[in-house]
Amino acid sequence: MPSPPTAGLDVVYNNAAIQYFGPMPDFSIDDWRATITGDLDIPFFVSKFAWPHLVRRGGGVIINVASVSGMIAQETPPMVAHAAAKAGVIAMTRQLALEGARFGIRAVAISPGPFLTPASDRDLGDNQAVRDAITRKTLLKRFGQPGRLRSSRPSSLLTGRLTSQAPTTRSTAARPLGRALPPSPNPIPENP
Repeated sequence: MPSPPTAGLDVVYNNAAIQYFGPMPDFSIDDWRATITGDLDIPFFVSKFAWPHLVRRGGGVIINVASVSGMIAQETPPMVAHAAAKAGVIAMTRQLALEGARFGIRAVAISPGPFLTPASDRDLGDNQAVRDAITRKTLLKRFGQPGRLRSSRPSSLLTGRLTSQAPTTRSTAARPLGRALPPSPNPIPENP
């Protein structure tokens, strides 16, 4: 008879963030540091201190919430620190995946578009022009709702994305349809 699984940490979900938005050169150093701390340091420290537990458990998964802002520049709102920090989360996730593979630890970054949270709703206020500028960049022309992400139908937020499930050593991040990945020097055959 197989032994029952032992209790332990299986999943680390890094979704905490504190960020400030503003244009260069008016963006303050304090806001820069607070955003880097909120968007990049928090997932680093949570992952760092969870790591030994995941190793002891024989593996697990670290899920980091990044942002499309870490992959593409956006004019509205101006977000130099947020974009830099979320690009850092994406790079850190790749590195964690590489270092964790031998321990059975996987690392995944999710890069959602704009969500209308209570904090973003408060920050945007009644500025419909900014709200429209943000949603105009999305295919669905709307904000995501946090409750929808937790629902049984989060796929209603996904469109125009192709994700690969093939285990590779290069990024398999979601990419817009019609945009080819660069050729790999060691391609992995896909199942038909």
